[in-house]
Amino acid sequence: MLPKKVDWPGLIPWKLGAGARSPFKTTTRASPMAGRSAEEIREELNRLLSEQIDSLKRQTFGGIEPAEMLEQEERLQRIREVSADYIAALRRLKP
Repeated sequence: MLPKKVDWPGLIPWKLGAGARSPFKTTTRASPMAGRSAEEIREELNRLLSEQIDSLKRQTFGGIEPAEMLEQEERLQRIREVSADYIAALRRLKP
């Protein structure tokens, strides 16, 4: 028997209800020029990737709520931003 198709309403961030807040700061992007070292950026990236892996494991083996799915999407966006910051910081370190 196939599992019932799940509809995930409200997962598109721009369709969040009034007053909904994200646990991630995706609108205010921390720039590597803001005084953060490559090491600090790498630590944040490692933390975010670890959280994402744990969340994907929960999704795979137990299912997750729609709110958690939204957090995954927002975390993925933040991972992309921090990755870009990390690459820029590494380029600044090159002689």
